[in-house]
Amino acid sequence: MIQFHFEDQYGVHSLSPLEAALCGYTVLITDVGDLVFRASFLACHVNSQTGSDYSLRLWLVQVQEDAEVMGFPLQLHCSLQEAWSSREIVCEENYMEVSIQLSILPLSSQNKKNGVDSADMAVMFHKANRSAKEAVVLSLREAAALSYYVSLQTSRLSLRCPYSSLLSVFVKENGVDMEIVRASTLFRLQDKVLAVDTSVACALNKATADGSDLLWTVPYFIPSLVHDVPFVNSNLSKDPFSVSLGFFAPDVLLQKVTVDGGGDLLTWTQNQSQTDLVVSRFLLSNGSFFYQLNLLLSHPKIIPEHIGGGFKTYSFTFIFTLSVTPSGEVFYHHAALKHQVKYSELGSPRLEGKCTESSLLVLLHHGAHSDLQWDLFLGGRRLDWDLLTMGGFKMEAEEDYLAVMIPFSSPVMIYEKLSLGGLVGGVNVSVVEAESLIEHDSLVHRCTFPARELLACLPEGRMAAIVDTTHTIPPVQPNRTTLRDPDCVPMETDSTRALFVFSLNSCGTSVTVKGNLLVYENQISYAQDLLPLDDPVIHRDAPYRLTVQCQYPTNDTSISAVQHGPRQQFIHHSRSKAAKRSLFV
Repeated sequence: MIQFHFEDQYGVHSLSPLEAALCGYTVLITDVGDLVFRASFLACHVNSQTGSDYSLRLWLVQVQEDAEVMGFPLQLHCSLQEAWSSREIVCEENYMEVSIQLSILPLSSQNKKNGVDSADMAVMFHKANRSAKEAVVLSLREAAALSYYVSLQTSRLSLRCPYSSLLSVFVKENGVDMEIVRASTLFRLQDKVLAVDTSVACALNKATADGSDLLWTVPYFIPSLVHDVPFVNSNLSKDPFSVSLGFFAPDVLLQKVTVDGGGDLLTWTQNQSQTDLVVSRFLLSNGSFFYQLNLLLSHPKIIPEHIGGGFKTYSFTFIFTLSVTPSGEVFYHHAALKHQVKYSELGSPRLEGKCTESSLLVLLHHGAHSDLQWDLFLGGRRLDWDLLTMGGFKMEAEEDYLAVMIPFSSPVMIYEKLSLGGLVGGVNVSVVEAESLIEHDSLVHRCTFPARELLACLPEGRMAAIVDTTHTIPPVQPNRTTLRDPDCVPMETDSTRALFVFSLNSCGTSVTVKGNLLVYENQISYAQDLLPLDDPVIHRDAPYRLTVQCQYPTNDTSISAVQHGPRQQFIHHSRSKAAKRSLFV
């Protein structure tokens, strides 16, 4: 038994017949008994430093009947007799191969082979008479599991597969039986997707002999191979919009482009000096080229298919008319694609939030359609004159926006965090169309308000106070203040202030009834150092006493209040039930 093993920098490899077909090797015995070995220039383990010289080291291994193994090393070397074509197809005995020159790929790096990581590549297999949406997209690993081998060597992309592969189709073109694999290899290049046509087709008919020549009958034109997929500049800029078609050999010319963009047709021809479209031709270093089509989405003949969700969706159908020189034979390529751009509807309101020292500022930008009816909701409540008066709001109407100033003591405010750094308060804002009640925008706006001294009566049954202890002479140390219960110390202090947060049923808080009010009271004090300790007559500290008090209606325990400003006594008097938060300065 005879086997071939292959040697490269990683060691010696043996390949099964299927692996040999995937890798680009053909081994057969002729009718006269000769052993024939052929390898593609792009086969596995073939080494090429320059792209023009190719070498392969292999071992001819013979296994004798007595199990003795004999190995014969072989060194194969071939030079490229002529330059690569931009696209070459090989129809071997056991595999089909297509290779394309890709000079536009990025330069190679240490981490990426030829600048492209396999994770950034995929293969799209097109089904006969099916739309692009029904194409099968596989990773390189998934494609290899189905016997499709994709490789990129020295900027040359190749796809190889055995005959009768799972996704191949059999057609008859001009009386010739053909096996075709329609595929595109996809590259993710930053914000673009490059689709390269890697379709391959081989005739299945037998060769005929004509003297010393072998003849195959192959269709001059195979429509199934002409399906170059345009790739789109996929950034979300509005204009211009570009589509590229390629790659082509130098003998292919673009004669005409017709675009259906939802309105009247847009056309471009070589002979017209003024057209709706701009077409450019870009030549590549390998002699191939591609065309780029640019058009403005703002063109009156382009109408968006759908507007909504912050995007405009455009649908395009392209017909490219191309010819082959010098015969002048004409063929057509049809393509359809969709494109989205970010969009802000004209007149659609937009909310914006800003912060001032003592209030939140909400701006409703209504644009040119100021006559449309919008309702503004603050904290789930519709902004009307009652809420405006009760909340102490200030409003300012300009030509294209409405400004609402919300004091941080407003009943629509939500208090989220209190620290010596300030009080974090926010409001939920939404704007809806008055007739349809459709919400067009929403905003959760938060601001941090500085709080030198503050008392907050919170609805969950807690009291929070920030006190400044520097009003006495000499000043009192904040970290030595306590509530009535001396174990209740500040949660946070700095050089001049202390923050206390405590529940209404703790820290010695007392409660009394005053009419229909529950009055909760505590006292912040400072323990004086007295001398001598057993019979004090001298104290070195100033006395400090500050009463903090919250009053809640007996029929509504969800009332809360914020009081702000320097006082020797903080007392909150609740307002009516409707006013859930109030402020006294």
